[in-house]
Amino acid sequence: MAERFAIRLSKSAKKFLYKLLAKQFKQIVTKVFSLQVEPRS
Repeated sequence: MAERFAIRLSKSAKKFLYKLLAKQFKQIVTKVFSLQVEPRS
């Protein structure tokens, strides 16, 4: 199984994400969490 990396978001990044529309939020969060598995993509 691939090594997983921790993702820590800054307070300002979280604030930015929570202001997004649902569709945009889902797209960005999906991509960010995919970086846990493959950080070089």
